[in-house]
Amino acid sequence: MAGRHARLVAIRSVRPSRVLITGVFALALLAAAAPGSAGSLTTAARAVAAHPAPALSERALLARLTDPAGQLDPLPFGLSVSQVSSHDLSGGNLDGGSYSPLQAPLLPVTYVRHDPGGYTLADLPGPGCLVRIWMTASAGVQGDTSSYGRLQLLFDGSSRPAVDVPAATFFSGGDRRFPRPLVNDYLHSSGGNYSYIPFCFARRLQVRATGHLATMANFFQLTVLHAPSGTPVKTFTGGSAIARSAALALRRVGRAPTGPPRASVAGRLRAGRPVRLTALRGAGTVRYLQMRVAPFDVATLHALRLRVAVDGAKHPQVDVPLADVFGDGLETRPIRSLAFGMSPSTRTGYLALPIPYHRGARVTIATTGRPATVSIQAWTGPPSGTADRLYGRQLITRTRLGQDFPVLEAAGSGRIASYVMDLADSTPLSGSSPAQWFMEGDERVYVDGLRSPSIYGTGTEDEFNGGYYFNHGAFSLPLTGAGPLGSAGPTGGGTQSAYRVFADDGAAWSTGVDYRQQAGGNDERLPETAVATTFSYRGAARRAVADSVALGSAQSRRRHRLTGRYAATSLDAYFEGDRDGTLPVSTTVIGGSYYLSPPPALSSEEVSARGVSFRGPLTVTLRVPKHNRGVVLRRLADQATAVPVGVLVDGHPAGTWAGADFRGNPLKRWLETDFALPPRLTAGRSHLTVTLLPAKHGQSATAYRLAALAVFPPRM
Repeated sequence: MAGRHARLVAIRSVRPSRVLITGVFALALLAAAAPGSAGSLTTAARAVAAHPAPALSERALLARLTDPAGQLDPLPFGLSVSQVSSHDLSGGNLDGGSYSPLQAPLLPVTYVRHDPGGYTLADLPGPGCLVRIWMTASAGVQGDTSSYGRLQLLFDGSSRPAVDVPAATFFSGGDRRFPRPLVNDYLHSSGGNYSYIPFCFARRLQVRATGHLATMANFFQLTVLHAPSGTPVKTFTGGSAIARSAALALRRVGRAPTGPPRASVAGRLRAGRPVRLTALRGAGTVRYLQMRVAPFDVATLHALRLRVAVDGAKHPQVDVPLADVFGDGLETRPIRSLAFGMSPSTRTGYLALPIPYHRGARVTIATTGRPATVSIQAWTGPPSGTADRLYGRQLITRTRLGQDFPVLEAAGSGRIASYVMDLADSTPLSGSSPAQWFMEGDERVYVDGLRSPSIYGTGTEDEFNGGYYFNHGAFSLPLTGAGPLGSAGPTGGGTQSAYRVFADDGAAWSTGVDYRQQAGGNDERLPETAVATTFSYRGAARRAVADSVALGSAQSRRRHRLTGRYAATSLDAYFEGDRDGTLPVSTTVIGGSYYLSPPPALSSEEVSARGVSFRGPLTVTLRVPKHNRGVVLRRLADQATAVPVGVLVDGHPAGTWAGADFRGNPLKRWLETDFALPPRLTAGRSHLTVTLLPAKHGQSATAYRLAALAVFPPRM
C-alpha cells in the first residue's frame, strides 16, 4: 500500500510548482529514466522558473474581456482552449445530454459521476480557468435552468463549493458576485443562459449540478483555458467588486474614444472610386473606426466593402461587406457590442477591434457598384507589442450533404476575435412559421492539425448563447446577439443572423485552424446558404514537430528507447467530428432520433492504427531543439474510457494529461490531444525522457503515437 500511495502523491500533486516524489514509485521512475536525466534542472530551466509567466486570475481575464486592446497582450505560455459540452457522443443530434440509460439506451452518459451531491458535469485538473458557462433546459419552461438545481463549483480539491447558487439565480444576476451583463438568463439571451465570469483554479475544478437532470433536456457548454503545470494562478475567491467594475465597462461598449479622431474622410462612392482614409504612417493601433453611410440599408451595406491593409501588404488583410462588419448581414437593426455595431437611426456603424500596424495602415471603403455617400473616422493609439495582424474574411457556402461547412480556415498562429453568421434555408413553411431545422448544427473546431475537435458544440443558436431557435426574439448584448427570424423568399424558408465576440473563450491555434459547422443535425439540410464572417488575429506558425514515435512499430520503439510493461494493441474506429462515420439520415427509435454509423471497416472515414496499452510507467526519449521556447506533447489514444495520465519529464512531474473530454467516448473512440510541458522542464535540453502513467492504480491507458512539438518565438 505504501508504494500505491506514493504513486498517487506523485501524480496528484497538491502544489503544481512543488512536487514531492517518494517511496517505491520514485525509485521506479528514476530507474526508468535515461542515465543522468533525472537530476537537477539545467541553468536555462532555472532561469525560466525564476521569471514565471503572468498569473491567470479573475482580475486579469476580466480586464482582457472588457478591453479589446488588452486582448492583444500575450497570455502565459502553453494555454489551450477546449470545450466540455453535452453534445451527442454518437455524433447525432441528441445534444441535450444522456442522464439515464433507460431514457437513452444507445447513448453513453453525459456526466463524470452521479453521487448524493448531484451530477458532476466536469472534473478538470489544473491549472486553468473556466471562462464561459452556457446552459439551457426544456424540463419546464424552455430556457429556464431551474431543473439544474444548484450550480456548484468546487476548487482545488475542497469538499465545500465556493460557488453554490441556484442555477436560475446565478444566470439572472440574482447573486451580486455575478452581475449582468457578465451573466444573463434566457429572457435576455433569447433562450440561453450564459456566464463570462472567469473561474480560475490552481489544481482542480469540479462543476456540479444538484437537480434531477433529464435526458435530452439539459444542454450545457463549459469553455476552459488549460495551462501547463506550474503556471501561476490565483484561484477564484469571488471578488464581486472586480466583476461589478467589469460589468459596468461592458455596459458602456460601442462609444467612440474621447478626443478628436486621428484621421477622417468623406466622399461619394461609385464603382472604381473608393473612399480612402489618409494613410496612417509609422507604428500604432487603429482603436476605433466609425463609418456613416447613406443610404443605410442592407443592399447598400452589402455592396460596400471595408478593406484594410497594414505594413505595406499588397492585398488587404480585411475585406468584408459593411453589413457583416457591423454585425448582421440580413437586416439593419440597433447593435452595440464590444467589437462592432450599428445605429440605423444615425446611419452609422463601427468596428472596435484594434488593428495593430508597425509601418503604416491603409483603410478604404469600396463599392461593388451601388452608389453611396460615406464618411470614415479613425481613432488611433500607441503601437502594440504583438506581431499578429487583424484579418477579416467572409466565406459563402452552399452546403453539401454530409459535410460541415467552413467558418474559418487559416494557417499559422492566431485566435478568433468575432464571428457573424448568416444562414438561409429554402425549407417550406411549417405551419405558419419558417422551419428552423437548419439551426440544429454543432460547431466543431480543429486546431493545429489535431484530428479531434477541441470545441464541439450543441446547436447553432447555442454557440451564440441563445436557445430554442432564439425563442425570445432578437437581442443585442456586448458579447453576443441575434437578429429576428426572417423569410428566405417565395419558398417560405427561414433566415437567421447571429454574432459572437470572443475574448479568451475563443479558439486559439499555433499552426492552423479549421473551424467548421454542421448544416442541420447531421449535415442533412440541403439546399442551404451559409455565410460566415470572422475577424481573427494571426501571425506566423509557432510550433513544429520535432520528433515522433509510432508505438505500434518495434523499430520506432527501439529508436526512442521505449521501456515499461506494455501490451500490443490495435484499433479500427472513428474520430469525433466531421469524419465520424455517421450517416446524414435520421432514424427514430425508442429514446429519440439517432444518426447511425456503419461498422468502421465499411466506412472510408475509418482510422486504423497499432499501439500499446499500459498500466504502469511507460517511458520514451524524444529529441527536441536545445533552444526551444517550450515543448508540446501530442498523443493518439483510445478514449473508450476516460483515463487521466500523469506525465513526468526527466523524472520531474509535469501535470496530468486528461484529454479533451471528461468521460471518454466508447462510440467514437479515437482521441488526439496536446499537452504543454512546463518550460522549466524543457529549456536547454535536446532530449526529453517522457514517462506516462495512468493516474489511478489499476487503470489501463493507451498510446498509438506520441510526438514532441517544439515551440519557437513569434516573428515581428
